Amino acid sequence: MKPSASRRANQETAEISARYWAERGGKPVPRPRHPLTPSEENAYLVKGSRLCNKRNFYEGHDEWEEVWRRATGTRRRFLHGLIQVAVGYEHHRRGNVKGMRSLLRQGAKKLQHFTRRPGVRELRAKALADAEGDLPDVVPPRLMLTIAGHTATAPKDAIRIEVPPV
Repeated sequence: MKPSASRRANQETAEISARYWAERGGKPVPRPRHPLTPSEENAYLVKGSRLCNKRNFYEGHDEWEEVWRRATGTRRRFLHGLIQVAVGYEHHRRGNVKGMRSLLRQGAKKLQHFTRRPGVRELRAKALADAEGDLPDVVPPRLMLTIAGHTATAPKDAIRIEVPPV
């Protein structure tokens, strides 16, 4: 009996995922999920920002996810929007225009509710403009995410965004 189309699609997806992780030496081991202090959250956000500014968007978004996984409510939605924008730029780096456009738009949509927060309107506008652009014309922005009340050194042209504390 021939497998169904959805079963074949699931099998293809599993094979793609297996190849992806095999090329990277296996899936990363999940980090423990203990509550974070504001200083620990800030350290994850700053490290993720610095990785993104070096165009290591995948690794940067992983750092931001450590804060996002523990967040709830609107704070979680805000962080998710920022993460989706970073993943959109990862798709850009890999040459995946469809993925880039989709994730930049999804992230921008989540961020539309937070445009009063400094830097968010600028990042959202940049993400939406880049979602309409062609790969060679897109230049990902430099970012610096911090927990409100904490600081970090950032590139001069970085978009600075403060994440509300818990």
